[in-house]
Amino acid sequence: MAERMISLEEFENLSEKLFEKIPKDSFDVILAIGRGGLVLGRYASDYFEKDMAVLMARRYKVGERKSDDVEVLFGEISHIGQLSGRILVVDDLLEDGITMKHVLNKLKGLKITDIKTAVLFVKPQSKITPNYFIEKTSDWIVFPYEKNEDFPCWTKESPF
Repeated sequence: MAERMISLEEFENLSEKLFEKIPKDSFDVILAIGRGGLVLGRYASDYFEKDMAVLMARRYKVGERKSDDVEVLFGEISHIGQLSGRILVVDDLLEDGITMKHVLNKLKGLKITDIKTAVLFVKPQSKITPNYFIEKTSDWIVFPYEKNEDFPCWTKESPF
C-alpha cells in the first residue's frame, strides 16, 4: 500500500471539487464526523454558508492504522438546536464504511428527512458508497492535520 501525503493546498482543492458536486440547496445542516471530518466540515460550512453540527466517533486508536475492533464509540451530537431536516454527513475518508454505517444508524429516530454523505476518499473495501466523493484509492492517505498522529517525530523536513 502506497502512502500519499495530502498538503493543505491539495486538501483545499479537493474539498472545493467535492463541494462543486453537491447541490447547494440539497441539505440544511452539515454533520461533521470527528475527528477526520472536522476540517472538511468547517470548510463545507463556510463554502455552503450552512450550520455545522459535530458527532465525535472513534474507531481507531491514535497512531494505529488498523483495528480488528468494530465497536464505534460516540459522543453526543453537538449542534445549536435540535438536529433535523436534510443532513449532509461529511468525513475525510471511508476505510471500510463501518464508522459511517454506525453514524447513519445513530441518526435514525431523529427528525431527519434526508441524509446524504460526502467524503474525499473511499477505499475499495468500503461497504458504503457515499453520495459524493472525489477518489477511490487503496493508498494510505495522510492529511495535513494528521502530522502528530502519523508522524510523531515531526521535523522541518516535513512533506507538508
